[in-house]
Amino acid sequence: MSAKIQAKFYNLAALALSPNVTERQYNECRRYFYAGVLFALNELARVTELPDDPEGDKAVKDIQELRAEVRRLGGNPEEDGSFLGKTHQRFLDLKAAVTGRDDQAIINEVERGEDYLKEKFETALQSGDLSGESRSVVERAYQSVKDIEFVITFGSWIRAVHRIAAHLMVIAVALHLVRVFLTGAYKNGAALNQQREINWVIGVVMFLTTLFLSFTGYLLPWDQLAFWAVTVGTNIAASIPMVGAEVRELLIGGRTIDQATLIRFYVLHVVILPGLLGVLFAYHMWRVRKDGGLARADAESALDAAQPAAVVPTKTYTLLGVARGTAPTVTAKSIEAPNTTVNAVPDLVRRAMIATLGTIAAVSIMAVFIASPLEEPANALVTPNPAKAPWYFLWLQEIVTDTTIRIGSFTLNGAFVGGVILPGLLVGLMTFWPWLDRSPRAASGVWLPASRRRQNLVFLLIVLAVLALTFIGMVLRGPYWQMYWPWETWPDIPGRI
Repeated sequence: MSAKIQAKFYNLAALALSPNVTERQYNECRRYFYAGVLFALNELARVTELPDDPEGDKAVKDIQELRAEVRRLGGNPEEDGSFLGKTHQRFLDLKAAVTGRDDQAIINEVERGEDYLKEKFETALQSGDLSGESRSVVERAYQSVKDIEFVITFGSWIRAVHRIAAHLMVIAVALHLVRVFLTGAYKNGAALNQQREINWVIGVVMFLTTLFLSFTGYLLPWDQLAFWAVTVGTNIAASIPMVGAEVRELLIGGRTIDQATLIRFYVLHVVILPGLLGVLFAYHMWRVRKDGGLARADAESALDAAQPAAVVPTKTYTLLGVARGTAPTVTAKSIEAPNTTVNAVPDLVRRAMIATLGTIAAVSIMAVFIASPLEEPANALVTPNPAKAPWYFLWLQEIVTDTTIRIGSFTLNGAFVGGVILPGLLVGLMTFWPWLDRSPRAASGVWLPASRRRQNLVFLLIVLAVLALTFIGMVLRGPYWQMYWPWETWPDIPGRI
């Protein structure tokens, strides 16, 4: 133990009596001293209960009385600051008393208890509990994730399940959006009062929310990978002219990524964004049912003309059952073929349960073989080379690099062009495309119809470009964002400049 730590240890009583000590510091001091002294007393009681020790009975009795007094002093949170002074002095008196006896075992146990007490106090100092400043959230964040990974039973598996499920959620939502576009499922069909355009906009918002939900969770482990990925992502937002700095400050809660950023991202990740996504998902699914289910069913189940249909026994056809005559006659017509529909319960519920259980099983098995990474704690002074954004934003980082143009002293900001303008145009076109699409209603729900061949081709080219840029940023980019083939060795670079 360093001399500084040891000096602070022996001056702990003075710290507790100081008028500037906070209640939290005082309680932490009491807790550690209380634990250390009781440990030493218990060890003394154990070693003095020896048959061949003539003074054992008296020693045990003295120790029991001292232990009772320590418990009395330590058990009252409202006790004044003299507790530390009394306890510390009692401990030193006890050590001096037993050191005078010719019993090396007792001396060893007392010194062991003092070492334990010093270790506890040193831990408290390093964590900030006793040094006048509270232990920061960022330190506890990394330590808690590290405990989950290496201490908690099945903790590493739970982290892997969460990480894999988050990545698969982004992929699943993206694939669903691609499927809806390629089939033109955002277009209204033959049924009345359909609002599939609105539901498409809700879907786009849900897709962006899913990306932001994953992005906010990326920072929470507070390791180097998380810190610098979020740094790269938020720096893109800072490139917006005039308001870029304010947008970035709004995202991270200050000028730098620090404790306020972690708290903000944590609240967004566990409360606000899941709540928003849950509300949007509930409306999205209700709107799908309200619009007659999948758009594909419009073309497959529609009849040429309405036909009589059987009356559903559980459906009310009259207001409060009031109708003329003694036996009301109810007729119904349908434009859906009866053999193309199924009941939501139990048919659809059964299929949803099978898909859910299959997904849980697949993710659980994958988590056994694919570990969730945890690098060293975040350090703003040590920049990884290369520093990369999360994989679903790597295509943006690649565009930012490729669109940065320098002509003499003039520089076209690639972060603004590739990180703001181009993604903004893509999101805007994607949002309002249902109102720009002039293809016939018959193309709704049909895979790659001839009437939508051109727009589907452009859409697929954009998707392939995004995938290609993501692959380049994930696999081919090395130090200083240079291109390296997977079989090439990266050059040695300094870890700190």
